[in-house]
Amino acid sequence: MNEQQLEEITVNTQAEIIAEHVGSVMGIEPTLILSPRRGSWDISDGRFILYSILKAQGFSLTSIGQALHRDHKSVIHGVEQIKVRRTVEKRIEKIINELEGMGYEVKR
Repeated sequence: MNEQQLEEITVNTQAEIIAEHVGSVMGIEPTLILSPRRGSWDISDGRFILYSILKAQGFSLTSIGQALHRDHKSVIHGVEQIKVRRTVEKRIEKIINELEGMGYEVKR
């Protein structure tokens, strides 16, 4: 197994674990956050927060995108959305604060 394959397995496992926590905080099924389908705004927000946490853990944009059936540009967009929106939307900031209280770092 090469290094890229190992990172993909690791990011997939982490994404599943983190999606459980993001889903529980947001009241969303984790399978919806991990789904390749587009969903409601809440599902997109959960997905963007998941991208931000995985990026903060040091995973590459490409590996995050591959694990979540998105391209790296979609991951960049999601991370940037959370950076901006956490400063102006109390709901997003509250969710992030709760996740940070659980030990997760969200990319700033």
